[in-house]
Amino acid sequence: ADGHNGAESLAVTPYGVVHDGVVHAARSEPPTIKLPGAMPELWRDVVIASTADGKLLAIGRQDGTVQVVDPGSGQELWSAALHDGPVTSLAFSASGVRLASGGQDRRVRVMGSSDGSVKTELRGHTREVSGVAFSPDGSRLASSSGLLGSGDMSPGEVHVWHLATEQLSLQLRAAPDEVYCGVAWSSDGLRLFAAANPQSDADGRVEPGRIVEWSAVETERSP
Repeated sequence: ADGHNGAESLAVTPYGVVHDGVVHAARSEPPTIKLPGAMPELWRDVVIASTADGKLLAIGRQDGTVQVVDPGSGQELWSAALHDGPVTSLAFSASGVRLASGGQDRRVRVMGSSDGSVKTELRGHTREVSGVAFSPDGSRLASSSGLLGSGDMSPGEVHVWHLATEQLSLQLRAAPDEVYCGVAWSSDGLRLFAAANPQSDADGRVEPGRIVEWSAVETERSP
């Protein structure tokens, strides 16, 4: 879950569930571990992501800063200003070696998770980035765009990038009036899924969303 439109932000790690600035750990002493700077903004209007082994936790803030901490000790490993405006999405690669971030500035950045050194900057989205996800083998990155309630009525899209060449290999859109609030890969890397929502009407009502599935094979560009 993320902090947009009042939703809370949480992540699940082997230590427990990170919520409201605290790691709630059932098997550790003490039972809760305060994160650095734990305060209300950690669960309001921030995004967070955890490595698969739970050893790193990334926090994206409204000022464009990305912070990586060790949730076990609470030690901050690094913090860097990476976006002009709010960070809207974060994801680690399966190995945990790389971290991707997306922002309201429509940019995607890929960096080393150990030190925050930026490896790649990807541009091409016409709206704020709403989700990022590495392919299972780490060779590609999917990014989605469009957040509900932003006031922008232009459609979103899903991009697939080749990280070795930094080239856009797929640009996907299922309907002309939808935004894509998140993106995920199948475990074999052959399919791509996105959370799709139609734009709100003049009264601000939003129709129920749906899950869109595409082939991630680069010769196919339709759902």
